[in-house]
Amino acid sequence: MEKDFNNMTEEEKLQAKATAAIKLAQDLPTSTFAAVPDEEIVTLEVSGQFGRVLNRALEYLYQSESEEEVLAAADAVKNNFEGMKQENVTLHQISLWAISNLLADFSVQSGIQNKTKIYDRDRIMTHIFGGVTSDDPLKPLTQEELDERLKEERAKMKAEIKDEIKQDSISEEEARRNQRREYRDAQRDEHTQKHMSEETLKARQNKSPKEEDEF
Repeated sequence: MEKDFNNMTEEEKLQAKATAAIKLAQDLPTSTFAAVPDEEIVTLEVSGQFGRVLNRALEYLYQSESEEEVLAAADAVKNNFEGMKQENVTLHQISLWAISNLLADFSVQSGIQNKTKIYDRDRIMTHIFGGVTSDDPLKPLTQEELDERLKEERAKMKAEIKDEIKQDSISEEEARRNQRREYRDAQRDEHTQKHMSEETLKARQNKSPKEEDEF
């Protein structure tokens, strides 16, 4: 005796629906095909691990074609194929568009549903692009670890700001010294010309630059 649908668990209900959908598709005439209309929305459950698999698939798409083709595809995806003729859209561009949009929606929904955790950047990148099936468990940072990293980051930023201020002060002081030096040189030249005999002044004006340096 089959179990009543209302008495099933959520997992059992999902399995029953899947079985019914498969049977319906199998019972269709061979001249027909089951598909989702363009205006219908299907909700999928995507795990974090599968999300990382999608990232690897996206990485492959960026590396599988020439740089020129990849840049053209990325530009087409960015503009949602605006202004492009359907016959000019390549399979690579469609694949890139599909994976990119799926990942973008996955990222948004994971944030909305409060499913995101904070990880060490190097380790999460290794899992995304390196070891999806790694035996090393991917553990998020604890609140204490995150607080310590935030503290280190703030200290680093303060040190960088202090260094920038110090460099600006050095630059400003150097500019003031140069300005004072130029002023003294101008005053000295003016004083020299005032007290120089007319003959000597004419002689200096007629000398070549090399001779002027030796004067």
